[in-house]
Amino acid sequence: MIEKFLVMQTAANDVMVYPVSRIKGMEGKDGTVDISFETVGADDVLTINTSDEFQAIQDIAEAIGGNKDGAILLGDDIAGVYASSSITSIGGSV
Repeated sequence: MIEKFLVMQTAANDVMVYPVSRIKGMEGKDGTVDISFETVGADDVLTINTSDEFQAIQDIAEAIGGNKDGAILLGDDIAGVYASSSITSIGGSV
């Protein structure tokens, strides 16, 4: 089975890639969706800005489940392309 990865670009020189297998969970609140990733030492949290938290989470889950390739573009702030029409921008990881 091909390992799947979420790809995000927040600036011309700022790209992140996380393996889907490391997702611990997603939480929508106050215009954002937080995706928690299990990493070495401490967890990373990616914050995504959205107009509809529920729809964004549903669209992300469908993009992951329906993707047969290894790379899933979650969002590109430069090109304005996102896995969900509810995503308005990709934040950084903390």
